[in-house]
Amino acid sequence: MSAATTAKFQTAAILFLAVLAAMLGLGAVVVFATPLQAQAASLMTGIVAVSLIVAAPVSWLLAGLVDGHLSTYRPASPYRWA
Repeated sequence: MSAATTAKFQTAAILFLAVLAAMLGLGAVVVFATPLQAQAASLMTGIVAVSLIVAAPVSWLLAGLVDGHLSTYRPASPYRWA
């Protein structure tokens, strides 16, 4: 792996947790705030599975965007507080 791919993978791994949490939270709100709560046990299993599958490619795509912005960020003085 090249250094760029390694950095993108590390960024994607961090973003994966945030994307997964957002997707699980959104799915839980949809299930429990609607009349679907009667089937919550089976629906939440599906939501967890779909979230795990979808979060990986979404975080990989977002990592490319974040890496692009981080590589161009150059502070004027890295040790200046204000």
